[in-house]
Amino acid sequence: FAWVPFNEGWGQFDSAKVTEHIKALDHTRLVDSASGWHDQRCGDFNSRHVYFHAFHVPKKDERILLLSEFGGYAWLASGHTECDKLFGYRKYKDRTDYDQAVNNLFEKEILALAHPQLYRCEVPEGSGMMSREEIAQSLSSIYVPGIEGQAEVSSVRLPDKENGCAMVTFKGAGRKTLSVNPYTGEINGWVERSGFFTTVRQLHRWMLDVPETKGSKTVGKTVVGISTLLMVVILLSGLAIWFPKGPRMLRSRFGVSCTKGWKRFLYDSHVSLGFYSLLLLLVMALTGLTWSFGWYRDAFYAVAGAEPGQLKGLIFSLHTGTWGGIWSKILYFIAALIGGTLPLTGYWLWLKRLTHKHGHPAHIVTGKVQRIR
Repeated sequence: FAWVPFNEGWGQFDSAKVTEHIKALDHTRLVDSASGWHDQRCGDFNSRHVYFHAFHVPKKDERILLLSEFGGYAWLASGHTECDKLFGYRKYKDRTDYDQAVNNLFEKEILALAHPQLYRCEVPEGSGMMSREEIAQSLSSIYVPGIEGQAEVSSVRLPDKENGCAMVTFKGAGRKTLSVNPYTGEINGWVERSGFFTTVRQLHRWMLDVPETKGSKTVGKTVVGISTLLMVVILLSGLAIWFPKGPRMLRSRFGVSCTKGWKRFLYDSHVSLGFYSLLLLLVMALTGLTWSFGWYRDAFYAVAGAEPGQLKGLIFSLHTGTWGGIWSKILYFIAALIGGTLPLTGYWLWLKRLTHKHGHPAHIVTGKVQRIR
């Protein structure tokens, strides 16, 4: 939709004349005269490339403001880059940590809504944003819970919005992060992982029985692993039961009736929705088992024929649904929601069959059969 004659100053010359010449040749498209750097106030865009500092909206410019390049979370994929230099706001050496950070983006958004004072601040008129060094220096004498003596700043992340807050971490403080006003240096408070999200994660991984060290076994971890194995068995056996005995029954396996009573609705929900979510539920279960059992993890790597370092990121993305962006995460959410209802509807169907078998025998209807013409 646009012509870009110059990018970040590479070979840039006579930007205004070149822009006019392009517009004379093609008046149907916009022109990004100087993408990123050395803007000459010509063309249709005020084009910015922002990687390592906060993005500020210019006050006086009638052109379209375009953030044409930006850097977020960065991880260097060995063998897939032309150089070893890494660009981004936050850098990760491990693919698993990178995927986890990207996956936690939604958590940050939710926490920002719940605790706006830690993520948004007022911008004093006429004040500029402090540098990372200035923010770190202002916190040289701060007391950090859990650390004896003077705390050492590990990183300072400047906000990507003008009214955002700077986030500071300290060596030896774990995941604790300090929110700071980047214009005044005022401390807003500690930002810790949400108690709700932490509890959900611990419940999901270990039934709240958190291991003392990474990789060690607990009762809760074992229970989760065994339950996941049983889930795989039930899903596969359910698929075998799902297959219709004849073509006439096939149509009923794919639809959910909402007009034939709640009993039929529950039955169709179990049969049809269970089939639609089967593949994603199996992917979640089979990848999740790599965190539960060492023998399964070793077998998984052996079957895949790859080193653990090459598979960790892939396994995480397949398990959480981050591999396809927002749309795959939505599909995983729907599949997990359906998966949570399958045991309930399954037990209901089993109890219904058991009741009819032992407590309520089928009624026998007698009468004459007449041919209707």
